[in-house]
Amino acid sequence: MPTNHHSILQSREERTRLRIEFAKSGKISVSLSLNIPGVPKSTDLTRKFFRTVLAELEIYLASERIFLSSDNKNQFEDTAGEFYINSIENLNIDSLKIKEITERFEENHSAGRLIDVDIFDVDSQPVSSGKAKKCMVCGKYSAVDCMRSQRHSYEELRETVFSKMEKYLAEKRKESVVKKISSLATKSILYEISLTPKPGLVDFENSGAHSDMNFLTFLDSTAVLAVHFENFAKSGYEFTKTLNQALPEIRRIGLALEKEMFRETDGVNTQKGAIFLMGLSVFAMSYAFSRNENPTLEEFRQTVREICKNLVSDELQTNQSETKTHGELCFEKYGNAGAGARFEAENAFPSVFDHALPVFRLYFPFTDKFNREKINFALRKVLLTLISVNNDSNILYRKGRETAEMLKEKARICLETESGEKYKELCEFCIRENISPGGSADLLAITIFPGNIEKIDKW
Repeated sequence: MPTNHHSILQSREERTRLRIEFAKSGKISVSLSLNIPGVPKSTDLTRKFFRTVLAELEIYLASERIFLSSDNKNQFEDTAGEFYINSIENLNIDSLKIKEITERFEENHSAGRLIDVDIFDVDSQPVSSGKAKKCMVCGKYSAVDCMRSQRHSYEELRETVFSKMEKYLAEKRKESVVKKISSLATKSILYEISLTPKPGLVDFENSGAHSDMNFLTFLDSTAVLAVHFENFAKSGYEFTKTLNQALPEIRRIGLALEKEMFRETDGVNTQKGAIFLMGLSVFAMSYAFSRNENPTLEEFRQTVREICKNLVSDELQTNQSETKTHGELCFEKYGNAGAGARFEAENAFPSVFDHALPVFRLYFPFTDKFNREKINFALRKVLLTLISVNNDSNILYRKGRETAEMLKEKARICLETESGEKYKELCEFCIRENISPGGSADLLAITIFPGNIEKIDKW
């Protein structure tokens, strides 16, 4: 159908016919359309904008206890643009009240001037509150006044409309990405905690080599982490400086989170390592999504590399004072093998991407994602893979290289034999030696995080 004045009028007549059909059933109808000056009325941008606004409108009406029919609804596109119409099931509600509710939706919406929500009563007559809409360009005068005075050119009107749509959709995408990424970060932490049993680590049934914490302690601190992951994600999405300036920002959020963790756990360090590694990961992943519609995991890794460039030398080699941290002493003695989480971060998580993530992909098809035994088996496989390759600086510092290598070898044997008895021996070894491979547990969460990210089809 050619897009001209006549065909647009025909489309609008068809919409009027639909409203009359709804009125015959004795019901009030609600419709949604867009204010698009000129032609074409429909583009990829307007379609995406319309779908998003429609979803918001349906939720808004439901929150006001306005019930739409599940049978009688029409959503289509014609030469007049995108259009949606449906009947309202509420029988004892005044049509003017519904109009007031939909006007609030328009007024409170950031792109409300681009939206027309119309109400027609049981006689198919339009319901009006008498309010005049402001001009979408200048906002000073009524839309009718600006139109009659021709204050704004056709090009200015079109540019304003599409600019507002793009800005709105960009904000909605940021909101969606930030929430999804922070949610997946929390999910990753919870899955790691839930793996039971774990060698020397806190799990659902016992506290491993830790006498000062248990499963509930971890749940309490994870609840605190969950709130702050959105801060990491939002900061990463909005970051505009060069990436070598990002680390102080990540640390600022992380240090504030550490304080809240210690307050929640009465001073017990449950997840300090996870705060750094997951905070960095969430920031970097969100940054990558702000610059690419669907970034690859290699783009995520490159972002991490740029953020953490020279991290090991900057933080473990520069201290010339007599007082040194455990991390500095471990690095001094073992080199990169003792650099722990900093080495993993600087090199964009080689233990995760070279070893653990392929195992995750193999055992986590999520065809039966609510089967606890299968999930537990898969998580155990990934954790054992990490223990077998990861140089845990905490174990190196406290127990030395020999014990650390024994732990790795026992994990490799568990992987090769898939023996429950060997796994039990590994857990007993950790208790006997009073060691906890917490660094590998943190990396388990980091493995789950990108593993779940790449399973999402649409952002």
